[in-house]
Amino acid sequence: MPKVTIGMPVYNAEKYLRKSLSALVSQSFKDFELIISDNASKDGSSDICKEYSKIDERIKYVRQPVNIGGWENFKYVLNEAQGEFFMWSAADDIRSLDFIELNYNFLCLNPDYVASTSPNIIEGENQEDHKPICFSLNENDNFQRYVKFFDYCWQSHGIFYSLIRIHELKECSLLQERVEFFGVDWGVNLFLASKGKINRTIMGQTIFGNNGASQTPDFLQKIRTSYIEFFFPFYKLNMYVLDLSKPLSLIRRLMIMIILLRLSSKFNFDRFKTQLRQFLR
Repeated sequence: MPKVTIGMPVYNAEKYLRKSLSALVSQSFKDFELIISDNASKDGSSDICKEYSKIDERIKYVRQPVNIGGWENFKYVLNEAQGEFFMWSAADDIRSLDFIELNYNFLCLNPDYVASTSPNIIEGENQEDHKPICFSLNENDNFQRYVKFFDYCWQSHGIFYSLIRIHELKECSLLQERVEFFGVDWGVNLFLASKGKINRTIMGQTIFGNNGASQTPDFLQKIRTSYIEFFFPFYKLNMYVLDLSKPLSLIRRLMIMIILLRLSSKFNFDRFKTQLRQFLR
């Protein structure tokens, strides 16, 4: 069995897939499997995946006969994983060649940490204006980790794409049930924070692409399933977090509710300003 499983959901990624795969197969840490699930792509992604799977036996390529949905594809690669540790890697992300080695070594030496990641930047951002994202969730108290997460929630890509202890990750109900909502990846991050501390190494790096489904203009419309989500886009996330925080005291749960309400209010206000600007053009 491999020590690490990398799960890569793919859909119409031919423009950037090759760079991402090259960085993964060239990792200094060699004991891994890479499971690629092609979600019925309509471009040349399939040919690229087949090319790499032929030259590297660690790669297992699966093409879905029909598009099973984005979140289901993320779940699929996790369910197929055989490693002791797991990480998702998007088809447009580029990892430093020491990413797995650094984070694997840390987790082996620190059993109280459930996940570990490295500093990350967003592709296309001016690095003089945007410093690498380096926050960790290493507080000893669950509540403190929750609060800190919401301070940085819009910069939490690196947490979701951490190297994670797979037995902890698979306990998350969001990865067991057929469910998808706005902020579901944040729900996974908060679940991990409920299980233990999350590290951020000093060295290593991930460059995150900006080609995911959540970047499309109609993303919210596609995943919205009730009218209440139009006014409260984080409604289902709120319900999940309140259930996750049941072990906390009433005061602390109320504080989390206030944080969630502020998050929804700010999001709606920012969305209104964006729509107003577009209307006035």
